[in-house]
Amino acid sequence: TLEADYFWEKRSDILGQRGATIPATVGASGGILPYENFEKVNNRGFELALGYQKELGSRLTIRARLNVSRARNTVIDIGEPADKADRIRQAGKPLYSVFGYKALGLFQSAAEIQTAYGNNYPDLKPGDIHYADLNGDGKIDGSDMTYIGNTNLPENIYGFLATLNYKGFDFSMFWQGGSGNQQLFYNWMAKPFNQAGNALNAHKDYWRADNTGAKYPRITTSSAWNYDNTSSFWLYNMRYVRLKNLEIAYSLPERWIKTIKAEKFRVYFNASNLLTISPYKEVDPENTTGNGAYYPQQIVYNFGVQLGF
Repeated sequence: TLEADYFWEKRSDILGQRGATIPATVGASGGILPYENFEKVNNRGFELALGYQKELGSRLTIRARLNVSRARNTVIDIGEPADKADRIRQAGKPLYSVFGYKALGLFQSAAEIQTAYGNNYPDLKPGDIHYADLNGDGKIDGSDMTYIGNTNLPENIYGFLATLNYKGFDFSMFWQGGSGNQQLFYNWMAKPFNQAGNALNAHKDYWRADNTGAKYPRITTSSAWNYDNTSSFWLYNMRYVRLKNLEIAYSLPERWIKTIKAEKFRVYFNASNLLTISPYKEVDPENTTGNGAYYPQQIVYNFGVQLGF
């Protein structure tokens, strides 16, 4: 079987505040501004479902179903001023896009720092993050902010269910996944020993002279440069595929359970969240908080008996 749907929605008069138009310096930002029906957002996407069922003989049945969906929105108008620079303009980009500095990696030498910024940042050292100086003035400030990534909500969602029945045995598994989402990490996820806390095991891969290809910048307690700036360095791809549920069971033949006058005797084992495949290993990919303060998905095992009379 095949089912397919495509949608294209143009939504207007969305309730919002004109915080993007009125500067905070007038003292009327945040919750003070009234709500108005003026925002415009377009949405488009599709949903696709493929189903398969086959009986092989009188005892074997196979069923499978694949679901794929994609939904992408584009901001048309949220009341931004006409002279706002394109690099930081929300219009034309997905809702809740991330804006910050573009990271070019980690500085490997004092000479690289000198070439990038001159003498403007004497406290920078090798192992610190190299931010792109978009306007070429040798400084990193608001003029170098730009669009760096998408929201932490997946644009693409996948699901796959398969079942198999053979004689008294039955087997099922369900996979789910998502892609097209990114997570901006900060606080404990970025800065080791933050707020007198611990460090992630991954933080051991920090920059030092004998580890110049490190994943994380040099460890320091005095520099806000590496940890307090919103940048693409801390923006991670959070796509994943997860074995959400797996079950194996066996139902005893009726002739075996007639002696106890039962209609059903089924023994089963199942597990939830048994396997997760994701490029980022330090946190649950379904985590929606950038600081890691999220109760993770638990791996659960169940063994049981179903008895019916």
